[in-house]
Amino acid sequence: MLVIVVLSALRPAAWLLLEWRHCPGGICAVSGTPPEWDFTIFWIGGRLARLRDFSDIFVFSNFHQYILAHFHYDVGLSPFAYPPPVLLLLTPLALLPLPVAYGLWVVAGTAALLAALRLAGLRWLGCFFVVLSPPFLYNLLLGQNGAFTGALLIAALSLAAAQPVRAGWYAALLLIKPQIGLLVPAAWAGGRHWRALAVSLLAASVLTGASVLEFGPQPWRLYLGAALPEMGHVMNTAAPQYSQVNSITSYVLLRALGLSVNAAVACEWLYGGLFCIFCLIANRGARAETALAATVLLSLLVMPYGHTYDMVAYAAVLALIAQAHGPSPALAFFWFWPAISRDVVVQLAAPITPLVILAALVWVVRLGARDARLA
Repeated sequence: MLVIVVLSALRPAAWLLLEWRHCPGGICAVSGTPPEWDFTIFWIGGRLARLRDFSDIFVFSNFHQYILAHFHYDVGLSPFAYPPPVLLLLTPLALLPLPVAYGLWVVAGTAALLAALRLAGLRWLGCFFVVLSPPFLYNLLLGQNGAFTGALLIAALSLAAAQPVRAGWYAALLLIKPQIGLLVPAAWAGGRHWRALAVSLLAASVLTGASVLEFGPQPWRLYLGAALPEMGHVMNTAAPQYSQVNSITSYVLLRALGLSVNAAVACEWLYGGLFCIFCLIANRGARAETALAATVLLSLLVMPYGHTYDMVAYAAVLALIAQAHGPSPALAFFWFWPAISRDVVVQLAAPITPLVILAALVWVVRLGARDARLA
């Protein structure tokens, strides 16, 4: 297992080193962006929120022009499409210089992830493997929020039975990227964790109210009226596009296979409903380890928008399975996939990662069924 972990880490680690070593004038020769990459978008969003300049955050054309004018690089297809509560976190970070804020973001995300992994019962060696996994390293490279969202998802699912209040708050904090937690209510309904569900709804209302009290209603109007439609345009662009090379969603795969927007949306609703039912069933009768892994994998499959850096929780559940069952060829393949997925997708001109995630789900369910027979 150690050999697979190290080999899978080589490419993202090398990319990370290249990104930070060749940055004349603060713009990297490799990517054409600041070395903090996507975190720059978060930091700029916090800075604009401090200025109460919300139209430049949530209207993509304004955001694009602001970055060109003040930071001199092209943000590409990266609208700020995060719900307004995330600004409560980003505004204080914007008080710091960008490199310092990025460093704090990375350290805090890593600490949150390690804490969540320990809560889930993963030993320190497994935690070490997760922070060497390709999804985590890509998340580190891009300054993305996958460590935070992975930590929140794992903690919310792991603590629902024993500490429902904490679990509810963790789930509510997924408002920073709500598509990650779409199946948490189904998982909790299946496990009859009604208190955690109630707390999460209350906590989400508190966070939403806090964002309105702090910033007023304008961010929500712009988020719903401008940012989400723009994100829909990005999602509906026919594949393959550069922004979709690292996509992990079934919706983008269906579009790449030639389905129309309406047909892909219909399929998304159909299998989303089926996965929701399966998640509920898995959390009603399966062992805790199997239920956690199945819920995480199902959550990735129903996401309408997501990338490789959103697979940190995927690496976490694979590490938990390795701890319980030991290494295997299937585990090695699933672990290694995020390191090679980009090359395969480019060759096939189709983002097939959701098929790999689906195969991992079938594998997890079979392991769980075998454990149940042996119990």
